[in-house]
Amino acid sequence: MRFGFFDQLPCASGFTERQRYKDIMAQIELGDELGFDTAWLGELHFSRAFSILADPLMVLAAVAQRTTRIRLGTAVTLLPLHNPVKIIEEAAIADILSDGRLEFGVGRGAFPLYYVGFDVPQEQSRERFEEALDFILPAWKSENFSFQGKYFRAHDLCVIPRPVQSPHPPVRVAANSPETFPFAQCMSRRAAPKARQETEAGLLRFLREAAERLRPVGRADIKSFEAFRQVLARIERVRYEDIDSEMAVFGDPEYCIERVQALRREYGMDEFICYFNQGGIMDHAMVKQSMTSFARDVMPHCR
Repeated sequence: MRFGFFDQLPCASGFTERQRYKDIMAQIELGDELGFDTAWLGELHFSRAFSILADPLMVLAAVAQRTTRIRLGTAVTLLPLHNPVKIIEEAAIADILSDGRLEFGVGRGAFPLYYVGFDVPQEQSRERFEEALDFILPAWKSENFSFQGKYFRAHDLCVIPRPVQSPHPPVRVAANSPETFPFAQCMSRRAAPKARQETEAGLLRFLREAAERLRPVGRADIKSFEAFRQVLARIERVRYEDIDSEMAVFGDPEYCIERVQALRREYGMDEFICYFNQGGIMDHAMVKQSMTSFARDVMPHCR
């Protein structure tokens, strides 16, 4: 089983944007040294408290210069918000600069504010996503490329540079549904009570910030606002115990080993993705300690 870690780089009060970027670069560099297989970065917009990570491909291209082995993935690039030609070029550059280590994760994004900010109707998100992917993949496979779609068009286009991986980097498509495998978050601690003490505030803050991003904007209909109120009400009822039992793994190494192995048996998953700093309020040194403990004491027992 592969092991990766994810971050979307929230910038809580008391932290600077410059420091948060320095932290994530150092954490990916450490992950490379510790033996993690993949570092995954999200694309999010317009909310400092939730994320300052507007362009994960740029960050991955930069951190590629400081790493040699770890694969570097987007989780995810929001295709409906962008011209696919620009995404093709930027992803290829990241693959070149990483010497063929890019994992190209794509998705739509669920937050209305993103679509308002980029002046894209959210009701077009699925069509735009599917059309963008239909545009991108053939373009990487052809020297000259033409495409006539509803939203995107190209005529005899030569898209360069070409990625190192042929015909293109692995493509990972995000899926959000009740049937989707649980997103397992993992932190390794010496004792469960300490794990709760060190993670509870960040976890609950993360959930509430995520829920707030679903707030309808503009002239949304009453059903949208009612659905949003229902989500907020559900989030307010979530307790640490709910997260610990259903969504995450926190505790000492022995407990984490047991839970990861059980999840692997139950779901047949081939990659376990950790999120070491939900909410972005954990000290950088503690994040590095968690990463080191997990890599040293858990991963070898679950490969």
